[in-house]
Amino acid sequence: MGGVGQRIRELRKAAHLTQQELADGVVTRSYISQIEKGMIQPSYDTLEKLANKLSVPVEDFFKEPENMALLVTDAKKYIRFAEGQVESGQREQAKRTLENVKPEALDELNDFDLGLLTWVRGALLEDTDRDEAIGYFHRSLEHLSNVMYVKERVRTLNSLGYVHSVVRRDDQAIKTLNEAYELVLQHQVGGLIKVSVLVNLGLAHAKIEEYQSAVRLLTEALEINRQTEAHYKSGHIFGGLALCYMFTDQWERSEELYRRAIDFYRAQEDIYHVGANYLNLGIQYRKRGMLQEAQEATRTSIHWLTMNQREKGSLGNAWLEMAMVYLELGQLEQADEAYEKSLAVDSTGRNEAFGFEVKAARARVQQDEQQALFFLGKAYVKYKELGLKREIRDIERSLTQPLLSWASSVPSSSAPEADLMRQIGAHIFTLDPR
Repeated sequence: MGGVGQRIRELRKAAHLTQQELADGVVTRSYISQIEKGMIQPSYDTLEKLANKLSVPVEDFFKEPENMALLVTDAKKYIRFAEGQVESGQREQAKRTLENVKPEALDELNDFDLGLLTWVRGALLEDTDRDEAIGYFHRSLEHLSNVMYVKERVRTLNSLGYVHSVVRRDDQAIKTLNEAYELVLQHQVGGLIKVSVLVNLGLAHAKIEEYQSAVRLLTEALEINRQTEAHYKSGHIFGGLALCYMFTDQWERSEELYRRAIDFYRAQEDIYHVGANYLNLGIQYRKRGMLQEAQEATRTSIHWLTMNQREKGSLGNAWLEMAMVYLELGQLEQADEAYEKSLAVDSTGRNEAFGFEVKAARARVQQDEQQALFFLGKAYVKYKELGLKREIRDIERSLTQPLLSWASSVPSSSAPEADLMRQIGAHIFTLDPR
């Protein structure tokens, strides 16, 4: 009867039930304990009731017990296979590999194995369910608290900081990535993990407009690659530096680095990042007043991003950027068409806010300053709702005084435009998003 007891224990653990939970309404907890130890033989009636609670046929109790030691060994092996597959970009293969990890083996894994497993599961969700990915990364850090696991802890902090940065939780991203970088320095962690931390921390600094810090960190990553003759995350480094130089008006250097990023990603056959860097190059050209070049780069961006299904938001941004280029070229009909195409792809989040900026630009072309200010106010409210600090500051810097002046000159009115703009002007852009 010991075999039946072991099978009941295996099935109970697979169902994530305690002995007390299985016993409730059937027998006592101690009775379950004695069954699992093979000390007593339950009646067939008791077995049927236990089978019902476990949602299995009673015949399952009489199957050969699993070899738990073998299950645990296999689980460790598959977790490490999946870890390597994630690190080499083979995400679909990693998902299939994890399917071989039996749930009943999880209770027998140590903290290190559980830390790896939860990191892998988080990494597989980075592009699809970022909130759930963050939860997995936090659980991974709990398992990897031992100082012996420093490299794995750095990697998890790096992944967590990256996701915070992607969803624009900039303060959390900087804090998390700084913790990872301090561990790198304290324990002299080198190689690819150091490059990755430097890149993610550099890009996080760029997002909060700390361009000097960003350039320093990204240049250090580039130097490590040069010394080791590696090309790890080179596209991210080139693109990040190009962004920093673009926002500090170092146009030629920025353009050169965007071209290097594009060449790198084309060699890697990374369709999404080719399109994303063409989009940034187009933005740079538009900022420089090179509208024909901006139009060509943005059109090329749309071509690449259309072939990619990874990020609809980027394709929506590309069509919005094309609308801005058309507006500056004075081609209002084409601008409206591009704007409608952006909405068809993605009308949520940042795209919705940027869409208000496009409408503001169109109003200005038509010399309707009141409508332009209204739509910029709508964009501002949406950016505040999303917590996009750079976009908020851009509107604040350029429009505080015009809005205050306009608000004070508009007579009392119930029109939505007047009401919204008067509130924004009166509170100097402290209007709470609604």
